[in-house]
Amino acid sequence: MTDSDLPAAIPTPDARDRVVERLSKHFADDGMTLDEFERRMELVYKATDVAALDALVADAPAPVALTSVAPAKRAIATAGAPDSLRIVSVLSNNERGGLMIVPRHLRIVSIFGNVELDLRHASFGEGVTEIHVRAVFGNVEITLPAGVRVENSGEGFLANFTSRGGSVANAEIVVRIGGRAIMANVEAWTADVADDDGDDDDEPRKLSS
Repeated sequence: MTDSDLPAAIPTPDARDRVVERLSKHFADDGMTLDEFERRMELVYKATDVAALDALVADAPAPVALTSVAPAKRAIATAGAPDSLRIVSVLSNNERGGLMIVPRHLRIVSIFGNVELDLRHASFGEGVTEIHVRAVFGNVEITLPAGVRVENSGEGFLANFTSRGGSVANAEIVVRIGGRAIMANVEAWTADVADDDGDDDDEPRKLSS
C-alpha cells in the first residue's frame, strides 16, 4: 500500500477554527482583500481533508507563540503617551478599562469578536489621539471621558459606525475616530452621554509634556 492509497485525514472542528483565526488575522493585517477573505472562509467549511485546509493558509504568517513579558518591560513613561498600540479580537472578547494610558495611535481590529474600551478614567496626551477601527462581523464600543472633542470619519458597509457627544469646541484633547465597519457595529460616546451622573472622575486626564 502506498501513501496515495491511504485515506485523507478529515479536518476536525478545532482545525477549522484555527484556520479561521489565521485567515482573520491575515485579513486584519491587510494580507488579503475582503473578497478573497470571504472566498477562503467559505472554503474552510467545504474542505474535506487537512491538505485542502492547510492550503488556505499557505501564504499566511505562522502563528506566533505568546510569551510572558517581564514587569520592567511593561513600564510606561508617564511623561507622555506611547506612540501606538494595537488591540485585536478575533472570535473572542476583549474588554479594557481603568487607569490606562491611551497611545497617540490606537488601532482596533474586531473580526467576529467584541471589543469594549472604557476610557473614562484613562490618561491622554495633549492634542490629537487617533483611533482606527476595522470591524468585520464584530462589535466595538468605546466610552470616552466628558470634555473631549470627538471627530468621527468612519465608514460602514451594512454596518453602524456612530459617535455621540464630544462636541466641545475648545477641548484640549481631541479623539479622532476613523476606519471601516463591514456588517459590524462601532459605537463611541462620551461619558456625559453614557451616564449623566455629574461625577468629576469622568473628566479626561492630560499627561504632562
